[in-house]
Amino acid sequence: MHRGLYALSMCLVAAPCVGANCELAASDRKAVQAMADEYVAAWLANDKDRVLVLLADDAVLMPDDGAQPQLGKTAAEAFWFPAGHPPSTIETFDARTLAIQGCGDMAAVRGRISRLEWSYGGERSRNMGGNFVTVYRKQTNGRWLLSWQIWNSLPAEQVQADAD
Repeated sequence: MHRGLYALSMCLVAAPCVGANCELAASDRKAVQAMADEYVAAWLANDKDRVLVLLADDAVLMPDDGAQPQLGKTAAEAFWFPAGHPPSTIETFDARTLAIQGCGDMAAVRGRISRLEWSYGGERSRNMGGNFVTVYRKQTNGRWLLSWQIWNSLPAEQVQADAD
């Protein structure tokens, strides 16, 4: 399942699929953009449950820091919200969709993060740039959920508590 999804996501992102002759309906494109916007809003609300409800049960996260891919919603939860650790607080999350491409029940969002700021364990950090591709899959109930996500970013830097 994951290999097929990977192949399809690469096809969606890298180039038009040979022989594919479909595009996302305008309503699906709008729904996918709404999910991408909700993803950012959920992080800005610092609401773990609101973030996790956006993930398919078999979601795959592919972090930029060399960490192993996180396979499944439970692994994503442990990666983003590790038990026994203080929570991160997202303060700024400026993400912009650059393209939405898809066919049928699959859609890929390509975007750019221009600024991400967070606090963790009494320290404040920021990242001033990165790219992402998020693949969404339409569920049988018509809802789009995050299925695959890969991102990269510039190195994070620590900032003073009162800095921009």
